[in-house]
Amino acid sequence: MNAYFYKKIQMSRRFWFHLVLLSASVIIGALSLLEISKEVFFEFQALHLTLLGMILLVISIVGQGLQEFMKIRKSKQTQEN
Repeated sequence: MNAYFYKKIQMSRRFWFHLVLLSASVIIGALSLLEISKEVFFEFQALHLTLLGMILLVISIVGQGLQEFMKIRKSKQTQEN
């Protein structure tokens, strides 16, 4: 019973972690669009913000993919035993 709740809490933490990464990348992307539309002077700074947002998005997607891969791997191991 405790293992079930522990697993649910762990999945919830992962969900919130990926949600925070995803929302941070969206916010940074929106800020970068605002900076680009202001003036050309801020374009260099906006480029850095856009790259940071993309990096956060990629980290989130890769983390989610690894999580799914580990679930599949674990389920295959339990089926073999």
